[in-house]
Amino acid sequence: MAAELQAARGQVEEADGRSSRLEADLGQAGEDLENARVTLQQETEARAVVEKSLAELRIETATLTERAAHIEELRVLVKTLQERQRATEDAATAKKTTRRRTKPEG
Repeated sequence: MAAELQAARGQVEEADGRSSRLEADLGQAGEDLENARVTLQQETEARAVVEKSLAELRIETATLTERAAHIEELRVLVKTLQERQRATEDAATAKKTTRRRTKPEG
């Protein structure tokens, strides 16, 4: 009976050792889980910031594209006005030249 009691004590001690290791593993798993939750929260927040920045950049890109198109329209308009002004000036010069030639001397 003493041998059986000794064997039972050995099993209890072995179970206590396993239990202690399992408790330590469980504690570590809890810490790992909490760390993973914190990391997930940080990554979620970072992603939200990135998505907001991306949306702002898209808006800025659209605005700049629109401005570039408007600038191009203005360039075409300025070129057209310059050509009209040149044509008007050329016509005025031609008219003056024609008047001088047709004016009787005298």
